[in-house]
Amino acid sequence: MSKAKTLVAVYDAELSWDLDDLKINWDNVSEYYIKYGTLYITYHNGSFEEYESDFGGEPDYKWANREVLYDKNYREVIWVV
Repeated sequence: MSKAKTLVAVYDAELSWDLDDLKINWDNVSEYYIKYGTLYITYHNGSFEEYESDFGGEPDYKWANREVLYDKNYREVIWVV
């Protein structure tokens, strides 16, 4: 069994965009991507728009969604008590 070297706790953060409030007709979207909390949309007509998210605040750090132990080679370690 490998020796645990790193413990990683994973938390979720949620961002949202109200398409109605932003007057976005999703049928007119040809592609999109999200980077650093900003939604970037290219429309079928070639126009391009950026939209900031409805910031949801900080993640809830009380409990992690998942915790993983890794060894020095960053392989998951199964912990048996």
